[in-house]
Amino acid sequence: MRFTSLFLCGVLSVFAFDGVSAQEFNMPPDITKIKAEDCITYKKDILECINWLQTDPLTDTRYKDKRMVSNSFLITWLSSCPDAGITTRPYVDQFSDVSSEFVALFMGGWAKYYYATNDKDEFACNMAGVKSVVDYYKSDKGIPKNAFMDKLVAIDKEGKLKKWLSEEMKKK
Repeated sequence: MRFTSLFLCGVLSVFAFDGVSAQEFNMPPDITKIKAEDCITYKKDILECINWLQTDPLTDTRYKDKRMVSNSFLITWLSSCPDAGITTRPYVDQFSDVSSEFVALFMGGWAKYYYATNDKDEFACNMAGVKSVVDYYKSDKGIPKNAFMDKLVAIDKEGKLKKWLSEEMKKK
């Protein structure tokens, strides 16, 4: 699945941007060494990272390197935290086709919902991830128009996003 490829790219980008540091949140000096016991230590920082990723426009090229490192921090942290339990379904690949940023936004939306509510329901977590991506796209933060995303925005506007997601989650 593409998640594995994206994860490896994310980890590799850490080495490429070793000197870049995020100013709004603390990041471990070497995110490749995050262990399960570090998840609590960085919970506040990862939530601030997710908030920043969800609000920073992609058109703001001043933060391109910071965004790459932040995505890597998020993915590494999530893969190290046993209670996060993010699973990706085939529909998530369609987000990646729109923008590589959308997979991190999906995971961030999932994680933010999970840690705010302690709700482990897979459908609810997926819904939060999808909603995060749809809301980011609707906010016009630098993503070119895309037919798939326009379709999801229309489905969301009609109040049928839950139905769409339910059908997508049935696919293998």
